Amino acid sequence: MIKRVVLSLTLTLIISIGIGFVLQNIIGFWQGTIAALITHFIVFYIFNPEKKSQSFIDSEKAALDKLLETQTVNVDCPCGKNSIAAPILLNTENVFKCDKCQSTFRVNVTYESVLLTEPVNSINIFNQLKGTSV
Repeated sequence: MIKRVVLSLTLTLIISIGIGFVLQNIIGFWQGTIAALITHFIVFYIFNPEKKSQSFIDSEKAALDKLLETQTVNVDCPCGKNSIAAPILLNTENVFKCDKCQSTFRVNVTYESVLLTEPVNSINIFNQLKGTSV
């Protein structure tokens, strides 16, 4: 990390000195060098890729934490002495270790299909039956 910062500052200084040599007949060597350094730091601050990638990483971590929060359930250990709040994911093997009894257990997720039906209004059915039987 420190090597990377030193390398970046060295390259910035070399480029700024080069720009200072180019501008020495127009505004002077030191004025050109200092202007190039200041411009470089301003441009780097505005277009910093690490700052953008860090904000992207932070937003992805927040989305992942929110997803894990919705998948977290309380799982009771078979020993009956402990309850573990753990994320249960459908595409992984959910294995946990109990802090009380030190045993390892797995949570099996089963699927069951349920037929969805419309609720029946019993008064309407009664009225329909009453009307047809008369």
